[in-house]
Amino acid sequence: SNVDGEIVIGASNIPGIYLLPSFIMSFKKIYMNVDFSVKISDSQDIYEKIINQEIILGLVGSVINDDFIKYEPFFGDRLILVASTKSDFPQEISKNSLYNLPLILRERGSGTRMETEMFFRKHRIDINKINVVSTFSSTEAIKEAIKAGMGFSIMSEISVRDEIKTGLFREIMINGLKMERIFYIVQHVKRTLPNRYSLFKDYLIKNGQKVVKR
Repeated sequence: SNVDGEIVIGASNIPGIYLLPSFIMSFKKIYMNVDFSVKISDSQDIYEKIINQEIILGLVGSVINDDFIKYEPFFGDRLILVASTKSDFPQEISKNSLYNLPLILRERGSGTRMETEMFFRKHRIDINKINVVSTFSSTEAIKEAIKAGMGFSIMSEISVRDEIKTGLFREIMINGLKMERIFYIVQHVKRTLPNRYSLFKDYLIKNGQKVVKR
């Protein structure tokens, strides 16, 4: 292909670490002269960079109401309650049992945290009564905290698929609570995308669920 140049993308933790590498690899098989620069931050920071037109395209895991941001869904996932397989907690718990768990959460401003709090509100789980023992600005740090026995976490399934496959972590079902989430491509409403950006955006939308191996 004669398309070339650099694509700079701002991505929040989950899409930046667990989705983008697969997409970039498969896209570059078609457009081998396109290079990528990926800036990973939390969702809140990505929104600000889009609004201020510091970046052209972003990938985030939650929606904020802002007239300057255009959202397009490209990947569906679930938020799940994750435990170390060393913990002897039941396979399924009630919503009220969440209050008894030591929970490790992402920092405020992260898409995962926003989505978690939204589900809690929707299901009348009082966020202020949750026992949050620690917050981290990195998904990988949360994994290490779970391994160290610090507690449990609500995480994107795509981010712990390997640990669940290898038996390091397990999912605990929460009775009556399903937490489906969507990842979005974001851009400024008034920004016209350069051709290479347009091609990549269309590729993400068309191939969202197919490219990432679960």
